[in-house]
Amino acid sequence: MKNASSSEVIETDLTPKSSKVENWHIPALHTQFKTEFHLRILNLPDITEKDISAWADLENYSLEDNANLSPYFVLPAIRNFEDPNKIILLFIEKLSSGHMELTGVAVFKTSPPNKHFPLPHLTMFDIAHTSLCGMLIHKEYAQETLETIFSFLHKSNHRWHAVYCDKHSAEGPLYDLEHTVATSLGSDWREYRRWEQATLLPSECDDTHLNQQISKPVRKNLERRLRRFEELGKVEWKVKRGCDIDSETIKRFLELEHIGWKGKAGSSLLSKPANLNFFNETVDNFQKEARFLFTEFLLNDQVISSTTSFISGRSCFCFKLGWDPEYAKLSPGTLNLFNWFRYGSQQFREFDLIDSGASEDSFVNEIWGRRRTLHAGVYALSSLGGLVSPALYEAYNLKRKIRTFTNKTKIR
Repeated sequence: MKNASSSEVIETDLTPKSSKVENWHIPALHTQFKTEFHLRILNLPDITEKDISAWADLENYSLEDNANLSPYFVLPAIRNFEDPNKIILLFIEKLSSGHMELTGVAVFKTSPPNKHFPLPHLTMFDIAHTSLCGMLIHKEYAQETLETIFSFLHKSNHRWHAVYCDKHSAEGPLYDLEHTVATSLGSDWREYRRWEQATLLPSECDDTHLNQQISKPVRKNLERRLRRFEELGKVEWKVKRGCDIDSETIKRFLELEHIGWKGKAGSSLLSKPANLNFFNETVDNFQKEARFLFTEFLLNDQVISSTTSFISGRSCFCFKLGWDPEYAKLSPGTLNLFNWFRYGSQQFREFDLIDSGASEDSFVNEIWGRRRTLHAGVYALSSLGGLVSPALYEAYNLKRKIRTFTNKTKIR
């Protein structure tokens, strides 16, 4: 197979302009038939309904599922939180025998020098509501697609000196191939930090794995709280999707997510118009394809905890959780997620993976025993970027050591 870095690439003006589509192409000689991989640079006004449909369809064939990279998530996020002129959207398409097929989507934001990197760089698409960043890559054409993307990034006249990645998967076939392709084309990867995110495997949602993955004290405590609720009245747990979701379901979730600490901190969906607009548009988009899911924990027919999740491929991505603070001592939110484990093999058997989207210090870690490793770091794209990134890595490493030492000192 011909390496993309040695293929002819058409140099173009990379300054974002509205309603402008750039085309690159890299011939792939990996089959007996002539196949070319084209790269289109799109701005928000350029995207058509046909593009959106192909993008959404790509989720079913991606090497790694990621609802955060669905057009139904990304486009509302750009409209509500980003300057569209700073967004670069890459479409990679395979042309073979006159047929064009989308094989990859990558979304970047142009970033000036900042704390993440002291030179102009790109940032993998990421907003406050994102739990996993990356790229959407077709599993059958992953290497050719990634070669096309990183070849483009390296031949951009060094306008960007690096790609900064946060909440980036540090394991799995996509990361392995991405890392191999990027480094083979000259990108020096530097990791700033890594952490673990709780996940759930529906295939393991049984009593045996529950006893293995949840400590006995935690399990006994949850069972005791559940009995306390049962003493107060009728307890139910419901999973809603498709036509089961109505306006009252959404309204109650928004109320519960707002009346707790998130509302007081100003981070709830109801706290800011942009948050609410983004949520409503995203829900509408996913609902059209029955890819939105609620779970509700009820006491005497009253919803006291509600979760929302998005579906992408064969994975479910938890989004937000709300609960009634009146019952905070009995942890209705925790019990809601505990029921995912108790009944997951029946309710979520079509999923290979459920991603909590939770932070590394979340209570979810006590009840969901599996982990996904994430990390943050940079791919250097230029010689200058390659010189800067090691120093930046050492600075992050020193900061981490100081923080660890300080925390140990406080404990003593």
